[in-house]
Amino acid sequence: MIGKILGSNVTWLLLAAGILVFYFMRYRTAPTIAFSETKVKTTSGEEILLSTKIQGPSVVHFYASWCGPCLAEMRELNKQLNEGKLSELNFVFITDDDALDIQRISLTMPAQIQFFQVPSLKEEGIYTLPTTYFVNTEGEVVKQQVEPCTWSDVQFQQDILSLTK
Repeated sequence: MIGKILGSNVTWLLLAAGILVFYFMRYRTAPTIAFSETKVKTTSGEEILLSTKIQGPSVVHFYASWCGPCLAEMRELNKQLNEGKLSELNFVFITDDDALDIQRISLTMPAQIQFFQVPSLKEEGIYTLPTTYFVNTEGEVVKQQVEPCTWSDVQFQQDILSLTK
């Protein structure tokens, strides 16, 4: 009797653990993206390799116009860039929004942010928004973040700048 109850509970525990691992791996972990193989479209429709736009210390940021946390983060970043902070970073924003949404958002952001489109964020392995990659001067991803960044936090800014050098 005890063995039967224990066996049934172990099965349920293993199933629950499997679901939790799947959830964490898919929704709380940034996927490995080969920038040298990832094709993006410019706002004019030209298809290019993402790696050609990652020059020097860079922030590669995946977002969507319907994502509330993404938009709040963009407003915060906009303010920091307008104040001259983080200006030594190259910003590359990627979405699967349509061209009109990209244009609408890009017009409200500083010119140093480059906007690109992919057919599907899920095809790129992006299931949680925003997802951000921080790239150093050698083109290596040194930090990944699957949640909004706190661009106005001075310590966060210093950490990012020191990582990407």
